[in-house]
Amino acid sequence: MNNGGTNNLNQQLFEAIKKREKHKGGDWKSAAQQLLGIGRTALYNRINGSTPLLLEEAVLLAQKYGISLDSLLLDKKFIIARHSAQAFDPKKGVEDYLHLIAEQFKMKENLVGATFYYASNDLPVFYYALAPELLAFKIFAWGIAMPHSEKQRQQKFSLQNFSRLKPEFSVIHEALREYGNYPSIEIWPAKILDNTLNQLEFYARTHRFKNLDDIQRLYQAFEELITKIFNQYITNGQKPLAEGPDKPQNLTVYYNEIIQINTILLATAPHKSQTFCIFDSPNFLMSEDPWLGKYTLLWFKYIISSSSQLSKINMGLRNEVLAKFIRDIQNSKEKVLKWLE
Repeated sequence: MNNGGTNNLNQQLFEAIKKREKHKGGDWKSAAQQLLGIGRTALYNRINGSTPLLLEEAVLLAQKYGISLDSLLLDKKFIIARHSAQAFDPKKGVEDYLHLIAEQFKMKENLVGATFYYASNDLPVFYYALAPELLAFKIFAWGIAMPHSEKQRQQKFSLQNFSRLKPEFSVIHEALREYGNYPSIEIWPAKILDNTLNQLEFYARTHRFKNLDDIQRLYQAFEELITKIFNQYITNGQKPLAEGPDKPQNLTVYYNEIIQINTILLATAPHKSQTFCIFDSPNFLMSEDPWLGKYTLLWFKYIISSSSQLSKINMGLRNEVLAKFIRDIQNSKEKVLKWLE
């Protein structure tokens, strides 16, 4: 009897669990033993493939660690990360989502010499790592959007409750490091700031801030972040570095006043590509299908052809767009302050 396919699933599932639990520092093997009701030797026999996992055992492990068996069985051609309110473990939080996203960007082994194409209806998540106050607020907003208990949904935001040592901060910085390893072409629509501005307005209007001074600080941090991105990274054509002496990769940003998009990211290398599509955060699809990669690259090139590059030599347009974004931030802040008077 040939158990090659089964053993391959065993190996992939345990490798996925190992990666998922690595950052937590816990003893996942003991937890798996307890979950399956088996001894240490029996677990190791399943890990090394000498004993195939039973279907119900694989399902139990996949449910506990939030791993899609579809993604393992489909040979990674299409991976759909689904996190519904019915299936999501209420003990898990935004950190688990962020780790899932960060893991998808660790492509050093898979995509040597890749270039990233990134189109987003929100400021790319990596930039928030440059503004701790704003990152704290975004983590709060992402957490509220997750299918948690009603108690968690009633939490209020306070900068005092957030530490830069929180695991979520380290995950975002890890994602920035990974994203910084590749040259990138980004497409920014005219309303790229609207998602964050709408979140600030909504949570201010619904009294979700413990300290009203935090609202002022967040708007100031947002304005400073956008100014820094334009004056330092877009002007110099270099991506931000999370830390260390690494040489920054090239960054090219295009501005488009017409398109309305969800977040789409393409990592394309000479012999391979990976395409990411966000349906509604945090639900996304990742595909290594060559046809979809080629189609997505053609789509990016078409959008680029109708966009304007915000480059060092295009100073007039760059300053004009930066001024527009600053006005958007200031107008939103004035609206919020009037509500709070």
